Amino acid sequence: MSSLPIELVLSDIKSALSSAPQVILQAPPGAGKSTFLPFIMVRDKWFDGKIIMLEPRRLAAKNIAYYLASLLNEKVGESVGYRMRGETCVGKQSKLEIVTEGVLTRLLQNDPELTGIDLLIFDEFHERNLQGDLGLALALDVQQSLCESLKILIMSATLDNSQLQTQLPEAVMVSSQGRSFPIDFIYQSESNNKRNVISDLVKLTSRAYTEQKGNILLFVAGIQEIKKCQTQLANCLPEDAVIAPLYGALSLSEQQIAINSCPQGKRKVVIATNIAETSLTIEGITVVVDSGFERAMSYQAQSGIGKLQTQRISEASATQRAGRAGRLSAGVCYRLWSQESRLVAQSEPEIKRAELTALMLELLNWGVDCPSAMQFITQPPQAHIDSAKALLTTFGAIDAKGRITKHGQAMSTFGVNPRLAHLLILATRLEIEGICELSCLLVALLESNEKSGDDIDTLLLNPSYPVKQQQSLLLKKLNIKTNKSPLALEYCGLLLAIAFPDRIALARGEGESYQLSSGIGANLRYDSSLLGQKMLVVADLSFSERSVNSVIYKASAISLNILQQHLTHYFQEEKYYIGPFRASKHV
Repeated sequence: MSSLPIELVLSDIKSALSSAPQVILQAPPGAGKSTFLPFIMVRDKWFDGKIIMLEPRRLAAKNIAYYLASLLNEKVGESVGYRMRGETCVGKQSKLEIVTEGVLTRLLQNDPELTGIDLLIFDEFHERNLQGDLGLALALDVQQSLCESLKILIMSATLDNSQLQTQLPEAVMVSSQGRSFPIDFIYQSESNNKRNVISDLVKLTSRAYTEQKGNILLFVAGIQEIKKCQTQLANCLPEDAVIAPLYGALSLSEQQIAINSCPQGKRKVVIATNIAETSLTIEGITVVVDSGFERAMSYQAQSGIGKLQTQRISEASATQRAGRAGRLSAGVCYRLWSQESRLVAQSEPEIKRAELTALMLELLNWGVDCPSAMQFITQPPQAHIDSAKALLTTFGAIDAKGRITKHGQAMSTFGVNPRLAHLLILATRLEIEGICELSCLLVALLESNEKSGDDIDTLLLNPSYPVKQQQSLLLKKLNIKTNKSPLALEYCGLLLAIAFPDRIALARGEGESYQLSSGIGANLRYDSSLLGQKMLVVADLSFSERSVNSVIYKASAISLNILQQHLTHYFQEEKYYIGPFRASKHV
């Protein structure tokens, strides 16, 4: 490994960690904070105990682990390992574990004293990930009440640290210079028609390929855009171009095509979302093409549904993206916006715009009934807290006094969305053959967030390997031995109704429009195989930018008879009078 800027402040970091409970390290992209710093900590044995590094993204966590293991001339799982949902590669001698969101929370909940752990590192904290904020709040509580010897290192690249320093007055601040060569910026305004963004991007990338000589990193908003750009670029770039998509759902070997050096005589065009902004080192990039967009979900407490929107990135994100072009030599950044455009300085923290049911369940299990009792860097909106508590009350996870129940404690052990944890537990009480196997497969499918068709019953017939792995882990948690009975697919809708009582949908006429039990309108997509179903249970939906109603992304058909047979408490009888006659109806 060549010399990195972080080397100049290694002694400062080590000194700060020995004298202060928390250290804030600010280091731009390319300084070596995510790779060289933990490598030195392990190699030079800075700590007797274990180091846990929280990495916000699965793709980065795994690739960093492999990279650090190679620097130590070891295999992953020896001195350096990783943990993420459904996949663990850690050995008895591991001194550094790189973990993803949710895993640190489970470690803290299972062992609040963090036995054998000396240091927690929060990498890329500027992303203000919800799980990162929760993990830090729990870690600070542990540090103050259970384990004063625990050290916390918060690392960020482009974060405004004034908020951190206000919340952590005892923290020592260390700054490192980045390693960046000069970057030339070329601006090109997008066309007025927003639907032409992909076409504009492809043209701009082709221009960059023609005008420059290096490998290109193209930033787009989401996976859908990655696939569209990949298809169109394949038709307009020369044969020597290696077009490599990069996102978390790809296999490690597919990711390595994008990350590793390009074959001699070839040029590489990597197409990625903002996962490529930080942590990952993508070999050979000297040109960046930036769409200036990202995909973000914003929760709306009043409706209980999120709104998925494509939005402009922040100035901090744009700086991160451009920095990828100047790591190896002088680079060029093509931007699909005008030089006069102004971006917001920082993106809004996820805790301000996220659905908080999982966070509230974790806090209640921790023994806290209000986020204000914890040292969050940013406090969440009260409306989102109230909405989360209402749903947990519906599930029986908290009692009338707001205390967590035994059912709520059981829900928190699964490490899945609280709705789905509630589903798993109640499925064990249904005397239906094969229902538990189906429930575990269903939860694994929904947790995978794999983007495919919207008919869940069809997706369950051909699950991916990772989904099958997660199903096995869930069955093990429930202590259920599998049998070879056929899946009880006719009860898929019933299981979903347990988890989503507010999303039972009745068709409005013969079209694609539905009304949810919560009162919200929702539409199937025009090509959905579920069109014509009278009743659905919706597992995944969001408001879009182009529709008044929400859009259904995943659902399952259900019959009224099955609901009445198994979930009688979902119905109530109302009596009303029509002249001298009395009638009743089910609601």
